Amino acid sequence: MNNQRIVVSLNLKRTIKIMKLTVLMLAVCLSSVVASTYAQTATLNVSAKNETLEKVLKQIEKQSEFLFFYNLEEINKNEKISINEKNANIQTVLDAIAAKTGLKYTIKDRHIVLTSEAAPASTAATQQNRKVTGTVSDAFGPVAGANVIQKGTTNGTTTDMDGNFSIEVPANATLQISFIGYIPQDIVVKNQNVINVLLKEDTRALDEVVVVGYGSVKKRDLTGSVSQISSSSIQNQAVMKDPMQALQGKIAGADITMGNSPGASSTIVIRGYNSINAGNDPLIVVDDAPFGGKIDEINPAEIESIDVLKDASSTAIYGSRGANGVVIITTKRARKEAKLSVSYDGYVGVSKSFKNYDMMSGEKYADWKRMANYGKTDKEIFDDIQLKALNSGQFVDWQDLMFSGTGYKTDHNVSINQSNGRNRNMLVLGYNKDQSIIDNMGYERFSARINGDMELAKNLTVGYSSLLALTTRNNGDNSVWKYGTVIDPLTEVYDENGDMRFYNSGWYQTVLHSNPLFDTDKNNVDNKEKRTRILLNLFADWEIIKGLKFRTSLTYGLSSIENGVYKSSTSQARQLASPSAEYKKTNEQQITFTNVLNYKKVLNDHSLDVSLVHDMQTDKAELVGLTGQDMPYYGSWFNVNEAPDVFTRLSSVRKWALLSFMGRVNYTFKDRYLLTLTGRYDGSSRLAKGNKWDFFPSVALAWRMNDESFLREVDWLSNLKLRLSWGNSGNTAISEYATQGALGKYVYYFGTTEQSAMGYLPTELANNQLGWESTEEYNVGVDFGFLNNRISGSVDGYIRNTRDLLMKRNLPINTGYEFTWQNVGKTRNSGIEIALNTVPVVTKDFRWTVDLTFGYNKNEIVELFNGKEDSPGNKWFIGQPLYVERLYKYIGVWQYGEEEEAAKYGREPGNPKIEDVNNNGVYDEGDLHTFNKIPKWTAGLSTGFYYKNFDLNVYFYTRQKYGQLLGVLTDEAGSTRYNHLDVDFWTPDNPSNACPKPAITNPQELLVSSDYAYRDLSFIRLKNINLGYTLPKEISKKFYSEKFRVYFMVENPYTWTKSDYVGLDPENCNSYTDHRPLTSFIFGVNASF
Repeated sequence: MNNQRIVVSLNLKRTIKIMKLTVLMLAVCLSSVVASTYAQTATLNVSAKNETLEKVLKQIEKQSEFLFFYNLEEINKNEKISINEKNANIQTVLDAIAAKTGLKYTIKDRHIVLTSEAAPASTAATQQNRKVTGTVSDAFGPVAGANVIQKGTTNGTTTDMDGNFSIEVPANATLQISFIGYIPQDIVVKNQNVINVLLKEDTRALDEVVVVGYGSVKKRDLTGSVSQISSSSIQNQAVMKDPMQALQGKIAGADITMGNSPGASSTIVIRGYNSINAGNDPLIVVDDAPFGGKIDEINPAEIESIDVLKDASSTAIYGSRGANGVVIITTKRARKEAKLSVSYDGYVGVSKSFKNYDMMSGEKYADWKRMANYGKTDKEIFDDIQLKALNSGQFVDWQDLMFSGTGYKTDHNVSINQSNGRNRNMLVLGYNKDQSIIDNMGYERFSARINGDMELAKNLTVGYSSLLALTTRNNGDNSVWKYGTVIDPLTEVYDENGDMRFYNSGWYQTVLHSNPLFDTDKNNVDNKEKRTRILLNLFADWEIIKGLKFRTSLTYGLSSIENGVYKSSTSQARQLASPSAEYKKTNEQQITFTNVLNYKKVLNDHSLDVSLVHDMQTDKAELVGLTGQDMPYYGSWFNVNEAPDVFTRLSSVRKWALLSFMGRVNYTFKDRYLLTLTGRYDGSSRLAKGNKWDFFPSVALAWRMNDESFLREVDWLSNLKLRLSWGNSGNTAISEYATQGALGKYVYYFGTTEQSAMGYLPTELANNQLGWESTEEYNVGVDFGFLNNRISGSVDGYIRNTRDLLMKRNLPINTGYEFTWQNVGKTRNSGIEIALNTVPVVTKDFRWTVDLTFGYNKNEIVELFNGKEDSPGNKWFIGQPLYVERLYKYIGVWQYGEEEEAAKYGREPGNPKIEDVNNNGVYDEGDLHTFNKIPKWTAGLSTGFYYKNFDLNVYFYTRQKYGQLLGVLTDEAGSTRYNHLDVDFWTPDNPSNACPKPAITNPQELLVSSDYAYRDLSFIRLKNINLGYTLPKEISKKFYSEKFRVYFMVENPYTWTKSDYVGLDPENCNSYTDHRPLTSFIFGVNASF
């Protein structure tokens, strides 16, 4: 090529999604007036001593938006020059270069054309030129800012807003049309006056790299079911307690739930529940090593990408730990091309509770108590304080008093990227604070991550990843959520002197329930967890010969955990008795040593990628603890040693180890037929001798159909790949010593007057035949893309069978043992997953994106004890999900006129009425109905609107077709001890069927054991709304910022539920003791320098 253009390198992966918007913005700035203003106002600092002309020009391009064009036959790019210009405009700098080199320059918009003095003004000027016009477009429409250049010359232009161009060239010229992210095209002009060009996306440049465990592949070469979330998607959500929140609604088939309390960790279930006892949590891998800490210790700002391995062909490489799926977190590393860059991401915000339970008013609660005490006078029913409230009509709104406060949250992250090419380091410092609306509940995290890479030689690189996380979680006492709701309105908060009453009425003194405001004070209740997490990973990559690489990695993790609880005499727990305290200290450490040998070879139509892996992991935990009471003074949990009565002493140690050998073969034929073979041989210390080792194989096939000749010319088809896989994985997530039995303390008394003796006796029966819980899975999937991937996505169907479940089996009492662990039973999950990404609208200034995920899963127990035998006591039934409710059917209230029929069931008018399904005159097992507790399907919708420098992102999430007994309906169900949800209850004058007549104290059993308290928890949640504005570069560069974005976000603004739902949040607030959902209003900044 005779003509060379110097281009600043771009990270296509990060920028392609917003490339069109960026180019349109740039095109706006290409008007001559704006360009002239920019040329006059842009300041440069160019310093070079005996440097080549090429390097000087690159230095200018990096500091500005100018691009240079020149003909290599005319200009010597290796000519050495010296220049030193400070705070100069572009004309001054170019004049200095021209004085040194004798070159001429022309500024055309933001393109600078260099020519030699001897060269003619234009190589095309001496020939017969013609004017050529046309339009450059892609599958979406016109492309603004595309380069149109006469090949071999400096003669060129760019397309305008509508994709149009005009250029004068000789008849025999060749036009080069190019644009970032598209395949360049050369078109011979011949005698054409109008040339219209359709650009096609360069999918090779856009292919994402997906981490698949002990390696990575391009997404187009993927044979398994893997989903990925990028750092940009994480940033758009802004407010996250842990990285798993970024996956909610973004990964088809992943059911993620989150708590409301500060610092509450998310739970994630991938493709349903497999195991009854051995755990359903996926394996979390961070930078190639299993993560042993709590997921909230990872700062989301540190993350580059999250890959979720879902099918067995992907997870089998992790063998015994992959049955429940694998989440691979890759943290950010320094960019090789960057010298020094700094970025800041932060926000501040406030949180409020906008929803209260619909509780009874003072008057209605009084009627509720009167009905329970039917026939008694008010003086007999109520105490003096309650009567005073009734007579005055001044009632206490406890929910408003307790929960109308304001919480706050803030997050600040600074990332420093330093590189000199061969040595690269990335530092991420973070601080997060989340304060609840209750004073002694909150969360705080300090984090620091340093990742580095050093090229010691051309074929040898060493590196490290390190993490320090300090977290403090103030848990308070969750009883304040309950008692701040259910203490009745007929009370007083303060006495005659204005001091807080410890008991709000005589009734609550009788039942020993104190004023919940006392328990919101840290001096009365201090419940704290402090965690220190240190993680260090060292690795070396050695390219032994071309195609053969060896990687060794050592990871050490240490967690120090302190749990302390202090409760003063004026707390609910101590009831004016002397204070109590407890303290626990846990040290956990994990060591992982991994070696990977990888060989890659391409030979004609054949491509081979082979990996051999050796992996070893050890885990150890030590615990000590004390609990005491009757402390002589107010103090804190660390004063437990002062307690004269230390009645609990704890100490324990546990450890386990896992040794693994594995291999993987990726084979590709003609770049469209793909095969992946995986095998892993695992040995676990948790299992009995003779059963410690097992082999986990998998195979996956893929066919890239769009590369076939019969589909290659289909313009609207961008991608079509068929996938088929099978694999086995395992699970040993049981106690480290479950196979060895257990002994328990036993006190033996020789007689009534003699000294007792302490002894030990067997409590658990050892099972030396206990083996692996194994999961076999079949998966078929299709990846597709249409209209240059304007519409893209995937569809997967799967069947997953888990057998030899690790279960506790109850033993007959005459054996002397309560239970033993056995491999019993089988479960099945089957379902379909859909992920769809679309760009419905793209115009000059506007772009609209819509992403949808959907996951349907059917969960069922296939076998239990003795094959098809149910276990009603555990609520396990063949053909039903793992988690169900077995309840009577509530059909109303016994009414007057039904006394005789009610008496058959031991009831009377006003009592709950239950359906007698088998009509045998008693309520028994045959009358129970089964209600599902596991969502049948989940979905997420993300949509983004981008107009010029504005962006608006909206996220929805839904869980459907499941329910549970609500704690707010079972707690004191039908009892008058506390205030109650506002219900239409039965009285002789109001024969309602909605709720029976109340009882004085105890919950009514038939309300607790029937579907009276069951609710469908299906919901649609508007998770957050994020509105941002990015400053134009001309403005942000004035304060040395490459990008500066401000945004406002509302988190958890609204949730749609079923009409009969009476809780506060179907996902995580269905009991009075649950932390209330909060809505947050956030202001934040994303900036890079």
